[in-house]
Amino acid sequence: MGPEETDDQDDVRGWLLPAEDRLWRHPSELGQGAGKRRSANPTTIVFSAMGGAMLVGAMWFTFGGITKVRMATERVALIPIESVAPRITPADEWTRTVSDVARPSTAAVRQLDGSSIVAGAVAIRDDGYLVTSGRALAGADTVMVTTSSGTAQEASVIGTDMVTDLAVLRVSDEMTAAVISEAGAPLSGETLAVVNAAGDAQNRLVISGAATSAASDGSLYVGVIALDGSVGEVLPGSPAVDTTGAVVGIIASTAYDAPAAVVPIDLIRAITHDLIANGWVDHPRAGITARDVLPTDDNTQHSGALVTSVEANGPAADSGMLIGDVVVKVGESGVTSMAAMVAELLVHQPGETLDFLVMRDGHEVVCQVVLDASIEDES
Repeated sequence: MGPEETDDQDDVRGWLLPAEDRLWRHPSELGQGAGKRRSANPTTIVFSAMGGAMLVGAMWFTFGGITKVRMATERVALIPIESVAPRITPADEWTRTVSDVARPSTAAVRQLDGSSIVAGAVAIRDDGYLVTSGRALAGADTVMVTTSSGTAQEASVIGTDMVTDLAVLRVSDEMTAAVISEAGAPLSGETLAVVNAAGDAQNRLVISGAATSAASDGSLYVGVIALDGSVGEVLPGSPAVDTTGAVVGIIASTAYDAPAAVVPIDLIRAITHDLIANGWVDHPRAGITARDVLPTDDNTQHSGALVTSVEANGPAADSGMLIGDVVVKVGESGVTSMAAMVAELLVHQPGETLDFLVMRDGHEVVCQVVLDASIEDES
């Protein structure tokens, strides 16, 4: 070895740990020459062989009997994906389903001798109060009521309002009160189920909301809901329910072949409240007459109630309303016709102050009308 090589080895040895602190030894540290091979000790070889055999035997006894490896796995069932066709409920089945909700609250109204059914009725409270058609009772003070369960009992006529064709009955037994809709009057195009007290339920389409009128024997019901088709065999007083089974009104008494009409639930609430409390109804009046706006009218307003007369010193006159004004809003409700205006008035009480928004010469004018009691009620 040259001098440079010797210096390098000395440098390496300078940073190595002492021999007793290392797991390995350099040949030069074992006292053997670099070019000589150390011969194996026979005793060492024998003991090494015996140790290896014992190790293999121990491994065989430990693992020799295991032929399978078990792994903990979670079994997850695969859900097959199928194409499910939408279920279309037939109209008759839908009608039965929603009418079943109201059926326990309905009853058939008969003449006192029980000879014939004259109307349907629906329980509006659980303490025996029912609402029915006023005209169908024909002035009776007492009638027979048969519930959907078949129980028959006498009912007293608490009060009748011929203007809205409503009457309130009272029985002594408690009844299941109907679910009353809180959604307001149904709109055109909606489907209702009519729960006929003397037959199967029917589904009917709403063709006009609660702003139309219906005639019966010379009388005019204003603010009713118009349905498609005639009344037919449906009894007046039978409830009409929405898609949830909640009552939205009752069938008004009209001619057999006349268009079916429903007295809306908002009007029923207002009228039955007065009938139960007083036995009669104070109908408010504004002191005007009006009609629908016609296309031939010389008016830029295309819908509303055209005022045709104003009672002298009446509520509307005191508010500054004039002949020729077109009422387009009463309170918070828009007005598109004379019937819509009257329907809104019917749910208010005499003494209330209502804002009438009218169009006059193309300008909006607000008339604050203090409603009065109708002359018929005062008499």
